[in-house]
Amino acid sequence: MLGREGDRLDPVLSWIQEQIDAEKASITEYTFLRGTSVPGCLIRVHTTSGLLYFKSVIAFLSHEPKLTNMLSKLYKDQIPEVVAVDYERHWLLTRDVGGYSLDNASNIQRWEEALRIFSQMQLNCASYLDHLSMSGCLNWRLDRLETEVDGFFDFANSLGTEKAENLIHQQGGSLSALAPHLKELCGQLKSYNLPQSLVHGDFNLDNIYVTNEGCVFLDWAEGYVGYPFFVLVDFLAHISHNRPELNDYHVSFRTAYLEPWTTYMSAARLKEAFELSRPLAVLRYALRVTESELSIGEIKLEDKDRLATFLNSLIIYMYRYAFPNC
Repeated sequence: MLGREGDRLDPVLSWIQEQIDAEKASITEYTFLRGTSVPGCLIRVHTTSGLLYFKSVIAFLSHEPKLTNMLSKLYKDQIPEVVAVDYERHWLLTRDVGGYSLDNASNIQRWEEALRIFSQMQLNCASYLDHLSMSGCLNWRLDRLETEVDGFFDFANSLGTEKAENLIHQQGGSLSALAPHLKELCGQLKSYNLPQSLVHGDFNLDNIYVTNEGCVFLDWAEGYVGYPFFVLVDFLAHISHNRPELNDYHVSFRTAYLEPWTTYMSAARLKEAFELSRPLAVLRYALRVTESELSIGEIKLEDKDRLATFLNSLIIYMYRYAFPNC
């Protein structure tokens, strides 16, 4: 069933059919995984030659088809195979990768392997920054973060930061110290001379699949160029929230991820850089959330309260990472 807006999907279904015909296969079934209209739908396409996935991307994430297509050519074993793409309409058709979600991997070495593989991809991708930019990859380099710190806190203050301010004050700190310190951290991280590179942006367990060839990384809607270690910060935060029983493995996950980077400096220095990057990774996420909310238009009063609560929680995390001894 296509729902009341099903007629809007006729061009999509016709386009998918054209791609399947080109493969000399036939469609046996559609499964709507998300949405029933364009943009924004995700469809599993069952065919006589295997499973495919169609994705119609909203304008705010319109770079995803082009980025995914570029990455699939560079990393055939780590990125889903792109069957067809329509850049103008932001449509993407990919082949099923097989395997299983990392969340279902019982062997912790699989998790460590996934982190090493992605880390190695980042090292390699640092040579393709111009290609990433041309693909529409989002820019969250340290220079941008540094220039947007003050604007973010002005916006957060306009919504209300009393919750964060009060909690930080109770712990003997001062929220006013956070913004200048974040800008200082940007400068400190630059001094390590590690290349900025490709970052996933939504590096959760459902987007990492274990296959016979290694690991495949799905869903590049939030892919960006930025400080590479942000991906590890996001991963560990996701683990803490969704798989807290694995918190004892954080050190081994960090070690596995940082291992390929030892071509640049010692493991001890890399650990320092990672710790410095943690509050900035949260800042980047907070900026992205704010950007997403503002892209919709004027924020309604009820949404302002919700956003204020969420940004307060992120500010508290920023502060704890920035001042771990407070």
